[in-house]
Amino acid sequence: MKKGIEMHPVGQTRIEERAGASSWPWASPVRQRELRVRRGRLLAALLSLALPAPGPVMADDDAAVTRYAGGWVFDGERFQVRDLCVRANELVACPSTADAEIRVDGAYITPPFGDAHTHHFDGPGTLAWHTSMAFESGAFYA
Repeated sequence: MKKGIEMHPVGQTRIEERAGASSWPWASPVRQRELRVRRGRLLAALLSLALPAPGPVMADDDAAVTRYAGGWVFDGERFQVRDLCVRANELVACPSTADAEIRVDGAYITPPFGDAHTHHFDGPGTLAWHTSMAFESGAFYA
């Protein structure tokens, strides 16, 4: 096959094969492979948008309930000793009897999204202001 070099209209050099044309005649074989990979990824992304979104994870009513008993739990204002019950990774109201019980006497059970290191309380402001700011930003404790 004879090859000739010509300027692409936007100024890129391309190799033109006189006997046949590729889908990207201005691109080198390596660049053509990269473009095919990108096109495949784009197609996969677009197809994934057509799939139905997964629904929310709900606690299975038949799943075992585990009671965490005797821990200090933050109620939004202060820590109190109380039990927490979990079914399939979801907090649920504690039944009269649980399938399993884990004693956590004296341990602090803290929710997710806690600010374990903060300097908010070093400056001016009231506890109520700092607490409301934390709750609004999604941090349940500091």
